Amino acid sequence: MKNKLLPVLSGLIILVLLAGGCTADSLQSYLHVLKKTEQVNKGQMLVQFSHTMDFNGPGLTVEDRKNLEMFKEKKGTFTKKFDRDKRLSMLDGHVDMMGMGFDFKAYCDGDRTVLMLPMFTKYLVVEAKPGTEKEPVTADTDKKLETLWNGLLNSKNVTRKEGKLISTPEGEVKTTAYNVALS
Repeated sequence: MKNKLLPVLSGLIILVLLAGGCTADSLQSYLHVLKKTEQVNKGQMLVQFSHTMDFNGPGLTVEDRKNLEMFKEKKGTFTKKFDRDKRLSMLDGHVDMMGMGFDFKAYCDGDRTVLMLPMFTKYLVVEAKPGTEKEPVTADTDKKLETLWNGLLNSKNVTRKEGKLISTPEGEVKTTAYNVALS
């Protein structure tokens, strides 16, 4: 009996160790891909997200909780096309929340951002004028946000998904999707 049990237990231990190794590898692979992506000057990306929040803060009234409940669940997708050298980007997306869907678009050209406001079918143009306001996001802020984000990640909340081949004008590009689940 012991002879039959030993290979089964050994197999289970090996499977557990391999599974643990794969998840750690997913985290390291994800962090490596983030670094490589930051170096890309021109491209496009697709982001899909879902977000759930619980509002249980002290001092919230019943009415506050009821009002915040509308924002409990959000999900959506957006496509971003960018050219960092020319300081151009375009964002096209959709967000579902409060039982409604919202399409949005944003275009950035240097210091000018144009937002399409879906509820009013109007455009909002925001221009940064030199000397009027300090730049809200600096390289230092970016670095702090990156450190904070990477600190939230661990081998349990980053999983590598199946890769895809995507056709681009430059040819076929092999991609890998990652699932990041924070709680």
